[in-house]
Amino acid sequence: TYDKGMSNLCAKCHQSRVVSPAIPTTGTIDLTSKRWGPHHGPQSNLLSGNGPYEFAGESYTTDHVHYFSTSSEGCVTCHMATPFGAQAGGHTWKMSYDYHGSDVNNIAGCETSGCHVNFVDFAYRGIQDSVVVLIEALRTILLTANILDTADVNYAQVPNTLTVNEAGALYNFQFFREDRSNGIHNPDLAIEALDASITAMGGR
Repeated sequence: TYDKGMSNLCAKCHQSRVVSPAIPTTGTIDLTSKRWGPHHGPQSNLLSGNGPYEFAGESYTTDHVHYFSTSSEGCVTCHMATPFGAQAGGHTWKMSYDYHGSDVNNIAGCETSGCHVNFVDFAYRGIQDSVVVLIEALRTILLTANILDTADVNYAQVPNTLTVNEAGALYNFQFFREDRSNGIHNPDLAIEALDASITAMGGR
């Protein structure tokens, strides 16, 4: 359940759709559509701590901090923070802006009561760098396994028959790539799910 005031409207669209066919518990899955997978905007799922595929025997840690700490308004706390002109924050939804040729993060929503103090940028704990590395590592594995199409890495080649682990790894690649926060929406969950996906594909 996602219930964060005004941002419930955001979650209405920014959520994963139910995949069809669903990933079975055993055996294989036949993909016949390049549109298989999560919706392009799964942010509310990740923020609230659900959505990534869990492999057998896995139980991910979920860091709900950005769901529970962003006052009662969720998404708008960060994405509609005090604006910088018409370039970021406010109704732009943008988290960064160009300032005399340099990319600057709008951290007004991060430095709210009970959240971050003396926040500098989104490089906090190296989370985004770590998640980018994991996403790219998983991409390479899926490309090598002929599960991704090099012409359009968002979608699987079709028709394609995948094992449960292959489908789960593909789903998670799409999920975290389409979230586009590089882990900020739920750091622990992002890192653990991507690690599990790489391991399930024989990596690590």
